[in-house]
Amino acid sequence: MPSYDYSCKACSQPFEIVSGMDESRDHVACPHCASADVFRQYGRIGMLGAAQTASAAPAHSGGHAGGCCGGH
Repeated sequence: MPSYDYSCKACSQPFEIVSGMDESRDHVACPHCASADVFRQYGRIGMLGAAQTASAAPAHSGGHAGGCCGGH
């Protein structure tokens, strides 16, 4: 599920909301002070339960130049 970062204008506390893509986030309230005067912070995208990123894939170690044929 996606996670969304918010910050409260009333108490300045950051917090995170985890909700489905189809769930409304129109009435978000701060869990620290219950203020509805919050704003969404953009910059990072969080996904709980997401698969590993492509950077975690094993690197080619055959000692060849690589290319479209895997270096063969």
